Amino acid sequence: MKDCVVIGAGILGASTAYHLAKKGMKVALVDKKHTGQATEAAAGIICPWLTKRKNSSWYRLATQGAKYYPTLIDMLSEDGEVETGYSKVGAINIFTTEEMLDRKYKVAEERKKDTPEIGTLSKLTVDETQQLFPLLSGEYNALHISGAARVNGAALRDALIRGAAKYGCEFIQGEASFIKENDDDVKGVYVNREALLAEKTIVAGGVWAKQLCESIGISVDISSQKAQILHLQLPNQDTNQWPVVMPPYGQYFLAFGSGKLVIGATQENNTTHTRVTMGEFMKSWKKP
Repeated sequence: MKDCVVIGAGILGASTAYHLAKKGMKVALVDKKHTGQATEAAAGIICPWLTKRKNSSWYRLATQGAKYYPTLIDMLSEDGEVETGYSKVGAINIFTTEEMLDRKYKVAEERKKDTPEIGTLSKLTVDETQQLFPLLSGEYNALHISGAARVNGAALRDALIRGAAKYGCEFIQGEASFIKENDDDVKGVYVNREALLAEKTIVAGGVWAKQLCESIGISVDISSQKAQILHLQLPNQDTNQWPVVMPPYGQYFLAFGSGKLVIGATQENNTTHTRVTMGEFMKSWKKP
Protein backbone atom coordinates (compact mmCIF):
# COMPACT_ATOMS: atom_id res chain seq x y z
CA MET A 1 0.00 0.00 0.00
CA LYS A 2 1.14 3.53 -0.81
CA ASP A 3 1.03 6.41 1.61
CA CYS A 4 -0.33 8.58 -1.18
CA VAL A 5 -1.40 8.37 -4.80
CA VAL A 6 -1.40 11.57 -6.87
CA ILE A 7 -3.69 11.74 -9.90
CA GLY A 8 -2.40 14.02 -12.64
CA ALA A 9 1.23 14.65 -13.58
CA GLY A 10 1.09 18.26 -14.66
CA ILE A 11 3.20 20.82 -12.84
CA LEU A 12 0.99 20.65 -9.75
CA GLY A 13 0.81 16.87 -9.47
CA ALA A 14 4.48 16.38 -10.31
CA SER A 15 5.51 18.94 -7.70
CA THR A 16 3.25 17.33 -5.10
CA ALA A 17 4.68 13.88 -5.78
CA TYR A 18 8.26 15.18 -5.66
CA HIS A 19 7.86 16.94 -2.32
CA LEU A 20 6.03 14.04 -0.69
CA ALA A 21 8.53 11.47 -1.93
CA LYS A 22 11.40 13.66 -0.80
CA LYS A 23 9.88 13.60 2.70
CA GLY A 24 10.08 9.82 2.68
CA MET A 25 6.49 8.93 1.80
CA LYS A 26 5.61 6.00 -0.46
CA VAL A 27 4.08 7.76 -3.47
CA ALA A 28 2.56 6.79 -6.80
CA LEU A 29 1.92 9.33 -9.57
CA VAL A 30 -0.74 8.43 -12.14
CA ASP A 31 -1.34 10.27 -15.41
CA LYS A 32 -3.46 9.56 -18.50
CA LYS A 33 -1.48 11.97 -20.74
CA HIS A 34 -4.61 13.65 -22.06
CA THR A 35 -4.27 15.82 -25.16
CA GLY A 36 -4.32 19.49 -24.22
CA GLN A 37 -2.43 19.44 -20.93
CA ALA A 38 -1.70 22.99 -19.78
CA THR A 39 1.77 22.23 -18.42
CA GLU A 40 2.87 20.83 -21.77
CA ALA A 41 2.01 24.04 -23.63
CA ALA A 42 2.09 26.92 -21.13
CA ALA A 43 4.48 29.78 -21.91
CA GLY A 44 5.98 29.87 -18.41
CA ILE A 45 6.19 33.53 -17.34
CA ILE A 46 7.17 34.16 -13.71
CA CYS A 47 6.38 37.82 -13.11
CA PRO A 48 3.20 38.22 -11.03
CA TRP A 49 4.03 41.49 -9.30
CA LEU A 50 2.64 43.92 -11.89
CA THR A 51 -0.73 42.25 -12.35
CA LYS A 52 -3.90 44.32 -12.55
CA ARG A 53 -5.98 41.54 -10.99
CA LYS A 54 -7.91 42.51 -7.88
CA ASN A 55 -7.98 38.98 -6.44
CA SER A 56 -5.77 39.21 -3.35
CA SER A 57 -5.77 35.43 -2.77
CA TRP A 58 -4.52 34.80 -6.30
CA TYR A 59 -1.85 37.50 -5.93
CA ARG A 60 -0.59 36.02 -2.65
CA LEU A 61 -0.43 32.53 -4.17
CA ALA A 62 1.35 33.73 -7.32
CA THR A 63 3.93 35.87 -5.53
CA GLN A 64 4.72 33.16 -3.00
CA GLY A 65 5.18 30.75 -5.89
CA ALA A 66 7.60 33.14 -7.60
CA LYS A 67 9.50 33.48 -4.34
CA TYR A 68 9.77 29.69 -3.96
CA TYR A 69 11.11 28.96 -7.44
CA PRO A 70 14.82 29.51 -6.67
CA THR A 71 14.53 27.20 -3.64
CA LEU A 72 12.87 24.52 -5.76
CA ILE A 73 15.47 24.80 -8.51
CA ASP A 74 18.26 24.46 -5.93
CA MET A 75 16.59 21.36 -4.48
CA LEU A 76 16.33 19.75 -7.90
CA SER A 77 19.95 20.64 -8.66
CA GLU A 78 21.05 18.90 -5.47
CA ASP A 79 19.16 15.84 -6.72
CA GLY A 80 21.07 15.97 -9.99
CA GLU A 81 18.28 17.59 -12.03
CA VAL A 82 19.78 20.58 -13.83
CA GLU A 83 17.58 20.58 -16.97
CA THR A 84 14.65 22.39 -15.35
CA GLY A 85 13.83 24.94 -18.05
CA TYR A 86 14.09 27.75 -15.49
CA SER A 87 16.06 30.94 -16.14
CA LYS A 88 15.95 34.32 -14.40
CA VAL A 89 16.10 36.55 -17.49
CA GLY A 90 14.07 39.49 -16.18
CA ALA A 91 11.06 41.12 -17.81
CA ILE A 92 10.23 44.42 -19.47
CA ASN A 93 6.82 46.05 -19.26
CA ILE A 94 6.64 48.28 -22.35
CA PHE A 95 4.79 51.59 -22.70
CA THR A 96 4.29 54.28 -25.31
CA THR A 97 4.23 57.22 -22.88
CA GLU A 98 6.33 58.39 -19.95
CA GLU A 99 3.14 58.90 -17.93
CA MET A 100 2.17 55.23 -18.21
CA LEU A 101 5.72 54.16 -17.35
CA ASP A 102 5.87 56.39 -14.28
CA ARG A 103 2.51 55.11 -13.04
CA LYS A 104 3.55 51.47 -13.32
CA TYR A 105 6.93 52.20 -11.72
CA LYS A 106 5.18 53.63 -8.65
CA VAL A 107 2.99 50.52 -8.41
CA ALA A 108 6.05 48.27 -8.64
CA GLU A 109 7.96 50.27 -6.03
CA GLU A 110 5.05 49.96 -3.61
CA ARG A 111 4.69 46.21 -4.15
CA LYS A 112 8.41 45.67 -3.76
CA LYS A 113 8.08 46.55 -0.07
CA ASP A 114 6.30 43.22 0.55
CA THR A 115 7.92 41.20 -2.25
CA PRO A 116 11.63 42.10 -2.47
CA GLU A 117 12.18 39.15 -4.82
CA ILE A 118 10.83 41.43 -7.55
CA GLY A 119 14.46 42.53 -7.78
CA THR A 120 15.82 45.78 -9.19
CA LEU A 121 13.40 48.11 -10.95
CA SER A 122 14.76 50.28 -13.77
CA LYS A 123 13.24 52.72 -16.25
CA LEU A 124 14.58 52.10 -19.74
CA THR A 125 14.79 54.45 -22.70
CA VAL A 126 13.65 53.40 -26.17
CA ASP A 127 17.25 52.53 -27.12
CA GLU A 128 17.83 50.55 -23.92
CA THR A 129 14.58 48.66 -24.47
CA GLN A 130 15.57 47.71 -28.01
CA GLN A 131 18.99 46.57 -26.86
CA LEU A 132 17.36 44.06 -24.52
CA PHE A 133 14.74 42.91 -27.06
CA PRO A 134 15.89 43.87 -30.57
CA LEU A 135 12.66 42.92 -32.35
CA LEU A 136 10.66 45.73 -30.73
CA SER A 137 9.95 48.80 -32.84
CA GLY A 138 11.56 52.06 -31.78
CA GLU A 139 8.62 53.55 -29.91
CA TYR A 140 8.60 51.88 -26.51
CA ASN A 141 10.29 52.73 -23.26
CA ALA A 142 10.00 50.16 -20.51
CA LEU A 143 10.09 49.17 -16.87
CA HIS A 144 12.67 46.43 -16.29
CA ILE A 145 12.04 43.90 -13.51
CA SER A 146 15.22 41.96 -12.77
CA GLY A 147 13.61 39.26 -10.60
CA ALA A 148 11.31 37.96 -13.33
CA ALA A 149 12.00 34.58 -14.92
CA ARG A 150 10.82 32.14 -17.53
CA VAL A 151 10.30 28.40 -17.23
CA ASN A 152 9.65 25.62 -19.69
CA GLY A 153 6.76 23.89 -17.94
CA ALA A 154 7.28 20.53 -19.63
CA ALA A 155 11.00 20.50 -18.77
CA LEU A 156 10.31 21.39 -15.13
CA ARG A 157 7.56 18.79 -14.87
CA ASP A 158 9.88 16.11 -16.22
CA ALA A 159 12.63 17.15 -13.79
CA LEU A 160 10.18 16.88 -10.89
CA ILE A 161 9.04 13.42 -12.00
CA ARG A 162 12.63 12.23 -12.35
CA GLY A 163 13.46 13.76 -8.98
CA ALA A 164 10.49 12.05 -7.35
CA ALA A 165 11.55 8.70 -8.83
CA LYS A 166 14.93 9.05 -7.13
CA TYR A 167 13.06 9.01 -3.81
CA GLY A 168 11.03 5.94 -4.75
CA CYS A 169 7.97 7.49 -6.41
CA GLU A 170 6.30 5.12 -8.89
CA PHE A 171 5.01 6.68 -12.13
CA ILE A 172 2.11 4.89 -13.81
CA GLN A 173 0.59 5.92 -17.14
CA GLY A 174 -3.11 5.23 -17.32
CA GLU A 175 -6.54 6.56 -16.43
CA ALA A 176 -7.45 6.48 -12.75
CA SER A 177 -10.81 5.79 -11.15
CA PHE A 178 -11.51 5.78 -7.43
CA ILE A 179 -11.63 2.74 -5.18
CA LYS A 180 -14.40 3.38 -2.67
CA GLU A 181 -15.14 1.59 0.56
CA ASN A 182 -18.54 1.69 2.30
CA ASP A 183 -19.68 4.30 -0.26
CA ASP A 184 -17.67 6.93 1.58
CA ASP A 185 -13.93 6.57 1.91
CA VAL A 186 -11.60 6.56 -1.09
CA LYS A 187 -8.97 3.88 -0.61
CA GLY A 188 -6.90 4.47 -3.74
CA VAL A 189 -7.49 4.07 -7.46
CA TYR A 190 -7.94 1.54 -10.20
CA VAL A 191 -5.49 2.08 -13.05
CA ASN A 192 -4.89 -0.23 -16.00
CA ARG A 193 -7.38 -2.66 -14.40
CA GLU A 194 -5.29 -3.01 -11.28
CA ALA A 195 -6.00 -1.75 -7.77
CA LEU A 196 -3.56 0.74 -6.31
CA LEU A 197 -4.35 1.13 -2.61
CA ALA A 198 -3.29 4.25 -0.73
CA GLU A 199 -3.90 5.97 2.60
CA LYS A 200 -4.46 9.30 0.84
CA THR A 201 -5.53 10.20 -2.70
CA ILE A 202 -4.73 13.62 -4.15
CA VAL A 203 -6.46 14.86 -7.30
CA ALA A 204 -4.35 17.23 -9.41
CA GLY A 205 -6.02 16.51 -12.72
CA GLY A 206 -6.66 20.02 -13.96
CA VAL A 207 -9.80 20.33 -16.07
CA TRP A 208 -10.26 16.54 -15.97
CA ALA A 209 -10.55 16.62 -12.16
CA LYS A 210 -14.16 17.79 -12.44
CA GLN A 211 -15.39 14.63 -14.14
CA LEU A 212 -13.31 12.40 -11.88
CA CYS A 213 -14.62 13.97 -8.68
CA GLU A 214 -18.21 13.98 -9.90
CA SER A 215 -17.96 10.20 -10.24
CA ILE A 216 -18.10 10.01 -6.44
CA GLY A 217 -20.58 12.84 -5.93
CA ILE A 218 -18.11 15.66 -5.28
CA SER A 219 -18.75 18.90 -7.15
CA VAL A 220 -15.72 21.09 -7.87
CA ASP A 221 -15.79 24.56 -9.38
CA ILE A 222 -13.48 23.94 -12.34
CA SER A 223 -14.05 25.07 -15.90
CA SER A 224 -11.95 24.77 -19.02
CA GLN A 225 -9.99 27.55 -20.72
CA LYS A 226 -8.13 27.18 -23.99
CA ALA A 227 -5.09 29.28 -24.83
CA GLN A 228 -3.53 29.43 -28.28
CA ILE A 229 0.12 30.45 -28.55
CA LEU A 230 2.18 31.24 -31.63
CA HIS A 231 5.69 29.74 -31.88
CA LEU A 232 8.27 31.37 -34.15
CA GLN A 233 11.82 30.43 -35.05
CA LEU A 234 14.28 33.31 -35.51
CA PRO A 235 17.33 32.42 -37.61
CA ASN A 236 20.76 33.57 -36.46
CA GLN A 237 19.46 35.15 -33.24
CA ASP A 238 20.92 34.54 -29.78
CA THR A 239 17.69 34.71 -27.78
CA ASN A 240 18.77 32.81 -24.68
CA GLN A 241 18.95 35.85 -22.39
CA TRP A 242 16.18 37.98 -23.91
CA PRO A 243 13.74 39.16 -21.24
CA VAL A 244 10.03 38.45 -21.11
CA VAL A 245 8.12 41.26 -22.85
CA MET A 246 4.82 42.33 -21.32
CA PRO A 247 2.79 44.88 -23.33
CA PRO A 248 0.10 46.82 -21.44
CA TYR A 249 -2.81 44.93 -23.06
CA GLY A 250 -2.27 41.45 -21.63
CA GLN A 251 -0.25 39.78 -24.38
CA TYR A 252 3.39 38.71 -24.14
CA PHE A 253 6.55 37.79 -26.02
CA LEU A 254 8.70 35.09 -24.50
CA ALA A 255 12.06 34.03 -25.90
CA PHE A 256 13.85 30.77 -25.21
CA GLY A 257 17.24 29.64 -26.46
CA SER A 258 18.16 28.76 -30.05
CA GLY A 259 16.03 31.49 -31.62
CA LYS A 260 12.68 30.30 -30.25
CA LEU A 261 10.04 33.00 -29.71
CA VAL A 262 6.60 32.44 -28.16
CA ILE A 263 3.75 34.94 -28.62
CA GLY A 264 0.47 34.65 -26.77
CA ALA A 265 -2.16 34.14 -25.94
CA THR A 266 -5.87 33.71 -26.51
CA GLN A 267 -8.27 33.10 -23.65
CA GLU A 268 -11.20 31.00 -24.81
CA ASN A 269 -13.51 29.89 -22.01
CA ASN A 270 -15.41 26.63 -21.64
CA THR A 271 -13.86 24.76 -24.52
CA THR A 272 -11.67 21.67 -24.62
CA HIS A 273 -11.08 21.25 -28.36
CA THR A 274 -7.44 21.44 -29.40
CA ARG A 275 -7.72 22.51 -33.04
CA VAL A 276 -5.95 25.69 -34.14
CA THR A 277 -8.19 28.66 -34.94
CA MET A 278 -6.04 31.54 -36.16
CA GLY A 279 -9.01 33.91 -36.17
CA GLU A 280 -9.32 33.62 -32.39
CA PHE A 281 -5.62 34.30 -31.99
CA MET A 282 -5.72 37.46 -34.11
CA LYS A 283 -8.86 38.70 -32.38
CA SER A 284 -7.11 38.49 -29.02
CA TRP A 285 -4.51 41.00 -30.23
CA LYS A 286 -6.99 43.80 -30.87
CA LYS A 287 -6.46 46.54 -28.31
CA PRO A 288 -9.40 46.97 -25.92
